[in-house]
Amino acid sequence: MLLVAVLTVASFALSPLSPVSPASAAATLTQVGSFGSNPGALRMYFYVPTGLPAGRPLVVALHGCTQSAQDYYSHSGWPKYADLYRAAVVFPNRPRRTTRCRHHRSARERHRTA
Repeated sequence: MLLVAVLTVASFALSPLSPVSPASAAATLTQVGSFGSNPGALRMYFYVPTGLPAGRPLVVALHGCTQSAQDYYSHSGWPKYADLYRAAVVFPNRPRRTTRCRHHRSARERHRTA
């Protein structure tokens, strides 16, 4: 599911028909309106540097459990590096958690429990 969403954004963001035209608009964080079946009602955002040519890399930037995609976009430095290294960035957003954060390095935490 996430792979389909990322590929959809990548093809949109990196195509010559991208809505951001060179020198006409500053790049901003943009919400993806629809990216297929979405039973979790999740949101996704992308950042494409102004004038980014087709064929450039796509980075998926995953935020921590107490952050949002917007927080991570604003404080991570990814937009600066996307501009510098000429790459598009996808910021998937999951609901913010203040407790019960998953620890991805722990084998026990890598498996979903009911």
